[in-house]
Amino acid sequence: LQYESNRLRRRARDEINALRPQSVWGHIASPFNAARSIITTLDFPPVFRQGAFIALGNPERASKATAAGFRGMFSDISARRQLAEIAQRPNAPLYARGKLFLSDPDGSPSAREESFVGRLVEKIPVLRSIIAASERNYTVFLNRLRADTFDAMVASLSRNGEPTMEEVKAIARFINIATGRGDFGRFEQTMSGLAPVFFSPRYVGSRLQLLALQPLSGGSAATKKLIAKEYGKMLIGAGLVATLAMAAGAEMEDDPTDPDFLKLKFGNTRLDF
Repeated sequence: LQYESNRLRRRARDEINALRPQSVWGHIASPFNAARSIITTLDFPPVFRQGAFIALGNPERASKATAAGFRGMFSDISARRQLAEIAQRPNAPLYARGKLFLSDPDGSPSAREESFVGRLVEKIPVLRSIIAASERNYTVFLNRLRADTFDAMVASLSRNGEPTMEEVKAIARFINIATGRGDFGRFEQTMSGLAPVFFSPRYVGSRLQLLALQPLSGGSAATKKLIAKEYGKMLIGAGLVATLAMAAGAEMEDDPTDPDFLKLKFGNTRLDF
């Protein structure tokens, strides 16, 4: 009954929002947002994209989040239940205070996963149901992966006492960047508007920030050590995956001018992290 009540409330809110006039930029951006949603739905699952950095170093944690994402994909009730469970965890207040990004599928564009923003696909019945299922998968998987990683890192840090708010924010910032939510400071609100121009500006920015070791710039010595350990686990995991893939016949592109530079390729198929 609670689920049905919330569903009807969401439906009423969506219909009200659909009646609101879009800005000129909104009309221009609409087809680009729709195309990105369709492409992302086909480029599936998220464990090989936003979740790759953490998944490579923590395969067991990623497998649990993947299973949760699939349950959410096939059942809206399951997705809502799992998101509610995350919101009720003991560390939930720290998620909010540390600004850990947990996407809200009913929220504003900046509160949703970057790949699923826009109104146009919601007007096409067949696409609407397929993309809604894909968004549930992305949302549940990434929220679960972020929350589980945050809990594990805070628990590891808590062995030496309660973490400070500076440490909590450093951990949340690292997880956000590692899962495709780049940290852009005062320019944070402008990133949603760049999505039609750049396919996934937050995601691309987050990969550059990871390469620049930006997550190591804040926090304490303890959080720096903890984050550096995550980098090490990721490198070991990536090396293992690359070794196994190449043993199975994959090739790694070594031409720095090729768009697929350092990506594993099985014939015409590429393994894109």
